Amino acid sequence: MELVDSKKDLLDNLAAFNNKLKNERNSSGWYHERVKRGKSFISYKVGNEWQFAPSRYIGYKDNSKKKHLNNRVNGGATNARISKFLGERKTDPKKSRIFLEFAKKLGIDPPRKEPKFFTESLYLSSDVDDTDPMEIPKNAPVLEGAKKSILVNGFERDPKLRKQCVQHWGCKCSVCDFDFSATYGEIGRGFIHVHHVVPLASISDAHEVDPIKDLIPVCPNCHAMLHRSRGTDNPRTVDELRNVVMDAKKR
Repeated sequence: MELVDSKKDLLDNLAAFNNKLKNERNSSGWYHERVKRGKSFISYKVGNEWQFAPSRYIGYKDNSKKKHLNNRVNGGATNARISKFLGERKTDPKKSRIFLEFAKKLGIDPPRKEPKFFTESLYLSSDVDDTDPMEIPKNAPVLEGAKKSILVNGFERDPKLRKQCVQHWGCKCSVCDFDFSATYGEIGRGFIHVHHVVPLASISDAHEVDPIKDLIPVCPNCHAMLHRSRGTDNPRTVDELRNVVMDAKKR
């Protein structure tokens, strides 16, 4: 298998691994087991939460469960490659304490031998969707917005739609052109809100959503301004708010 070539490769694998781990409900699941059996870890943060992923999985480009099961190579090569991007691998008492808390939350027993961690930590935006875009056909109709009862009525939001929207339009705000990665660097990579042109709260039944026509990427500030005063059911249009921004810049 091909080893990672950049931090982007690492982040892509971390996003995929994090998503699989998050959606795996059983603490004895395959991805949980990878953490349990790990000896070396990449530390990363999602929002304010520290997470850890085993280097042997993350170190191979575009890795997956299927690829990993067919890979009989030990983790030595991955550790050497990851060290080029994240510094040396060593024991770290502070990270060990955080890792124990992480393992406890997962419901798994921590490794018997004290694990090693790469010096540099990485950051994943909590707004990044990690769903595999191949799970949904390019032109397939998708239903979104059906009410479901949990404790209160909520609206189903399909993360696949978000990803398709961002893949088409990019992560720059459609109102003010703000680009998080240009301002914040790596930690801003992939961060953007997605605004429903037809607000979900105004629709009572499941409906077909076109991720290109019905969704639009906007920054959090513009997202808030789209809904300000006029409310969730009747937001301003992107064009209306863009004109507001342009008028304000002229003053």
